[in-house]
Amino acid sequence: MSFIYVLQPWRTCPDDDVPAGCPMLPDDAAILTVAMIVAVLATVMAGVGAAIRKRHDD
Repeated sequence: MSFIYVLQPWRTCPDDDVPAGCPMLPDDAAILTVAMIVAVLATVMAGVGAAIRKRHDD
């Protein structure tokens, strides 16, 4: 997700023809922050689930 926001293929800059050179807008930053939080929570939940499953199997 972060890599896509770095490339920003949907954005055009008035002074540059390369979208990756455009600054990130506040809405973009908010979406990226939410996506990062969701990714971290999903990783934690997967780890907890694996630990519970391993403990249950023993």
